[in-house]
Formats: sequence, structure tokens, C-alpha cells
Amino acid sequence: MTLLYIEDDEDDIHIFKEAVELTNQKTVLHIARDAREAFKMLEELTILPDLIFLDINLPEIPGQQFLKTLKSTHGLKTVPVVVYSTTGHLHDIEECKRLGASDFIIKPNKFDQLVTILQKFIE
Repeated sequence: MTLLYIEDDEDDIHIFKEAVELTNQKTVLHIARDAREAFKMLEELTILPDLIFLDINLPEIPGQQFLKTLKSTHGLKTVPVVVYSTTGHLHDIEECKRLGASDFIIKPNKFDQLVTILQKFIE
């Protein structure tokens, strides 16, 4: 399985990497620190990720805009996106689902909760 995690917070990236490795060591994890880097990475990858985890609080281009653009781009719109964010506002959740997110997960406070969440998505 191949994942793309779009996140600008280095601590969150580190924790996510550890949780992915613990969940399944064979998972390939690509990291993009903003939407521009993510689109560049998606253009360059020969195999698209099986799943994208997206933080919506990104610099320059918000996650919602990334999601909207991704879902309107031929060849990329079929890649499932799980919004993974600290926000739990109903408006944000509804908007992301309307824009095509497969799921919306509020970042847990505990590492073992993240591992449990990832086990649902990573084979």
C-alpha cells in the first residue's frame, strides 16, 4: 500500500510515520508539506497512492482547495482522500465530504488511537 500524507507540522509528520510503520512496515509513505508539493509529487509518481491523508490547515493553499482541485483533475479524482485534521467543526466536515473526501478523521490525542485508526485503512 502507498500513502501520501499532506501535513506541514513536523511533529505530526513524525508521529504519523511512526504509526504507519507500526501498523504495516511494507506501507510506502510519501510526505508533502503543502498542497503545491503534493501536486508536484502526484505528477511525478509513476504509481498513484492508494490513499491520501490530508490536513486542511495548510499554508498558502488550504486543504479544501487542494481537495476541490484534486477531485476535478482527470487521473487524480479517483484517489481516495481522508481528511485528517485537528478541526472538528461540522461545517468543515460537511464541506470536505461535499468536495469528495472519503472520510474525515479528527486527529487523536493518543498514539495508540492513531494506530487503531490507521489499521482500518492500511492493509
